[in-house]
Amino acid sequence: MDFVFNPKELIGIDCDGESLRLAMMQKKNKSWEVRQTKKIDLHERESVNQIYKSLKKQYVVSCLPAKDILIRRLVIALKKEREVFKALDFQAEPLLPFAVDNAILQGQITEQQGNSSDVTLFAARKDHVMTHLSTLMDVQVEPDAISTTAEALVSFASLTCNGKSQEPLIIVHLNGSQTLCVLAKGDHVLAQRSIGLKEDLLIGVEKAVLSLLAMGVVPAPTSLVLVGQDRELLSDEIQKTTGLSVFAPNSILKGVSEEQMHAFAVAIGLAASQSKKRVINFRKQEFCHPRPLRHIKKAIVTSIFLTGALALAIGFWGMRDFATSKQMIQKRFAQLEQTSGLACSDELDLGAIERQVSAIEQEILTSPLEFPIVPNIPSVSTLLHWISEELSFRTQPSNSIMIESIDYKMVSRPSPSAQKERYLVRVQLEFKTPSALAARTFKELISAPNPHVDTSRELEWSQSRGVWKTSFFLKDKTVYG
Repeated sequence: MDFVFNPKELIGIDCDGESLRLAMMQKKNKSWEVRQTKKIDLHERESVNQIYKSLKKQYVVSCLPAKDILIRRLVIALKKEREVFKALDFQAEPLLPFAVDNAILQGQITEQQGNSSDVTLFAARKDHVMTHLSTLMDVQVEPDAISTTAEALVSFASLTCNGKSQEPLIIVHLNGSQTLCVLAKGDHVLAQRSIGLKEDLLIGVEKAVLSLLAMGVVPAPTSLVLVGQDRELLSDEIQKTTGLSVFAPNSILKGVSEEQMHAFAVAIGLAASQSKKRVINFRKQEFCHPRPLRHIKKAIVTSIFLTGALALAIGFWGMRDFATSKQMIQKRFAQLEQTSGLACSDELDLGAIERQVSAIEQEILTSPLEFPIVPNIPSVSTLLHWISEELSFRTQPSNSIMIESIDYKMVSRPSPSAQKERYLVRVQLEFKTPSALAARTFKELISAPNPHVDTSRELEWSQSRGVWKTSFFLKDKTVYG
């Protein structure tokens, strides 16, 4: 769940069918605090009604019983998270004992190596999700998210087992209704094994632990966390039967005693699990919460208000900036009027500025042009194109000429101090050709009357060591006043 949408308080609910265990959690400065814990008998309607009123505006997380959750490990040959979860349904189908269409699937990427991802699959049948929701809805409790007991225990261990939570370990939750063994690595669930009421506890724990160790997790777990009732009485026995180092959580959460922390371990872990980047939530598809935005109404209203305030501030700043710019333009235009000799208005407004600009433009258009500032003389590309076209018609391809260099230089032009001058461009060419006939043809081309070369002016022609040099002037077609 994204941090932006995290409510201030989260409530984890552990429901065993007979009672509700609730833990209200709050996160302050990256540490969790238990604000309240409470156990309620589902048959006490008055207590249930009171808890409903207190939960109505809170973010509530519940969990499906371990027996209703199927956990499997699989490897998907993809690395991008979005692609991995998109392929999860297809990859999970052969691992499920029921149809994928009748299941809600969730997953966690536990490790990535190369271009593949190790994924823990959580699967629950839709009828089990419906039964769980119906049980809570009967007592007017509607959870925002539905997680798993295994996920809650791993989050609880991360909070309370300093220095051990990042190592592969086994968590054993001793509960009156069902004992659960969870294999975890870091803050990820790898597998779970449950022990029924009719089974001998020590034998069941030994079988479950051996089964989890046989999964071949590297490195192999060497520690076992004991959580729940009678942990102190069974600690030594479990250590003897499993051969693992058994320890209890070594960090007591703020706001709760050690006994309360163990009694409400699942509820506490459920609330804390919602701070993960990707959470397990079976409220998907047709089970989505009917009011998903109910916890962020205030945030939406605040965002709209702040957006409106920002728009007003930008508008005010824009108007002020516009007024300042207008004053600067008026001042500069007044200076322009004074230097141009035009009549200057006492007070300038936009209409006056527009009229004065029109007057200046009209004066510029009607003023005589003393001399042209843009010559009308053939450009280099025009000249070369003309030479190429003419020679292609007059000579054979084998007698073509190759221009070695060209110098295009304006030798004179009119200016304010020399308005009677004319534009004059001189071109100097050096070229090679295997045929003297081709050179003579080129000389005839630029010597005879043509649209680009000024034949009235001097034309220079020379030849040395197979290189011909020529110099000529271009016609000036500029219109002078």
